[in-house]
Amino acid sequence: MAATDVPTMPGERAELLTHPLSVIHKDLMIRSLQFALTSTLILSTAIASHPAAAVEGAAGVIRSAEVFTYKQLLAQGAEPMKYSESCCSLLYSPGTPKSEYHFDLRDAYFVRVTVDVVKFAPILFKMSCQKRGLFNPTTECSQRELKDKVDGALRVNYSPSLYGKYRAKWVAKHDGQMLPETTKWIGQDIYSFKRENGMDELVIGPIKGVPTSIGLMGFDELPVTPVDTVK
Repeated sequence: MAATDVPTMPGERAELLTHPLSVIHKDLMIRSLQFALTSTLILSTAIASHPAAAVEGAAGVIRSAEVFTYKQLLAQGAEPMKYSESCCSLLYSPGTPKSEYHFDLRDAYFVRVTVDVVKFAPILFKMSCQKRGLFNPTTECSQRELKDKVDGALRVNYSPSLYGKYRAKWVAKHDGQMLPETTKWIGQDIYSFKRENGMDELVIGPIKGVPTSIGLMGFDELPVTPVDTVK
């Protein structure tokens, strides 16, 4: 019987299912399905065993972060801290006993970070313009306003142009828990700052506690290279 003559009436379904062409077709379908499932499993296993390395923060703003003790920081060529004998203190209210906010420099940590300011500045200033609109008011800047703000901020080699009051705040965390702040507007003090070729290099600290991540609050966060692996 030719393939085009295979019965299709309801009462003849048994004959259809046992027809040689139908059996071959079913066998091919099963083999194709098995191959697809096997390929998917192999690919999934390969991806799981080779996760992508985190080379920058989720937003791509913070590009690198390394944590140091003060001794390691000096060994990296950093300038010694002025008045180190009076270091260090947390953010505190008047009348707070010194024992509750003071910590020793020997117990402090510093994080050296690089920030892509060409990418960060437009994000920071996007919603920073004067509110306008009656029914759907917004503070989103026009393209011209945004360009002026970004150009003005990046024109200067000055950390408060992007970090501090009405700007971005640094947050240090240990295993997801925020470490205590040392200053009101910046969150964590800036030990040193340099802006060059669209990148900011900052040393954040002194920080009380070992940070496992550093972030710009509301913008980006990046795990830091552990202190025991920093040479």
